[in-house]
Amino acid sequence: MKKIPAYGLEDVVEMVNPGSGEALAAAIRGAFEKKEDVLFYYWGPTTLSNDLANDYGGYYQLEEPPYTKECWDGDGGCGYDLAQVLIVMRNDLMAAAPDLVTFFEKWDFNAPNQLAASGYMAESGADFPDVAIWFLQNTEDWKQWVTADALDKVLASIG
Repeated sequence: MKKIPAYGLEDVVEMVNPGSGEALAAAIRGAFEKKEDVLFYYWGPTTLSNDLANDYGGYYQLEEPPYTKECWDGDGGCGYDLAQVLIVMRNDLMAAAPDLVTFFEKWDFNAPNQLAASGYMAESGADFPDVAIWFLQNTEDWKQWVTADALDKVLASIG
């Protein structure tokens, strides 16, 4: 982890590798429950980041210089590059299914939508198909992504 030396923290931070994403989340949650000081890297949005904000009084996100390739290739003393999510379709499918193209152009599975779905999954233990049905029954955003005909069919099928 090159950020620790980049910020001069080698003498005050103990690097720990918990071994898995689940173990990392448990270690972070445990530190918050015990009110222990903790410095950690985590991604978001996630159920954990939402829980820390809502159930444990929040957290402070360190301010770093913005990501640049030069900084990252150097000492790494900057923010992480944002992940890019791409939707890809074959040209022949785009021509054959213009409503699908329109759907994907409107689709926005933003942080609140993701947190709603992952929070429901974590609380209920539901599997992906059940979470999808719950999402369709309990949120409104998706209704703006589909045609009126598709909306009627989905609503009728999830009754």
